[in-house]
Amino acid sequence: MLDGPPRLERRRSMDRRAATAPLDRDLFTSAVTQALRHLHDARRLHASPLVNCSLVRAAVNRGDDPVMAIRRMLFESIDQLSRGLGTADQGRLLRRCYVAPRQSQVLLADALHMGVSTLRRHVQRATALLAAELWSREQRVLHQSIHASPVSRAARASSV
Repeated sequence: MLDGPPRLERRRSMDRRAATAPLDRDLFTSAVTQALRHLHDARRLHASPLVNCSLVRAAVNRGDDPVMAIRRMLFESIDQLSRGLGTADQGRLLRRCYVAPRQSQVLLADALHMGVSTLRRHVQRATALLAAELWSREQRVLHQSIHASPVSRAARASSV
């Protein structure tokens, strides 16, 4: 019984470290997929691993709410896909499935004259494209923050 509280404290400490550790690509992609599925559920978005990604942390540092930052990140990226050459169909599909879902996937597939399994394949590809774009942005933000940190500036100055 004596080692109960310290063990709990160690677990909390590990949870805090895990919560702030950078996401790897697979976890990031999975988190984007889950965030899309729960886009309109603030409680689920608040628990998302995306809360700790650099893109969201940067928005939070500017005063945004984490849930709104995740939503904005997804909405803006979907809009960007919708306007892109070669990605417009994927962006529109993600919008119809997640941003403004007006019907079930069965009805949407019927409206698009395709089977449900075909629709799901298209949604999966569009989601992968969105996640890849966001991953690329995340890596740029991480790279910029590493090179802009006082420690890295001091290290560069001492190597000159």
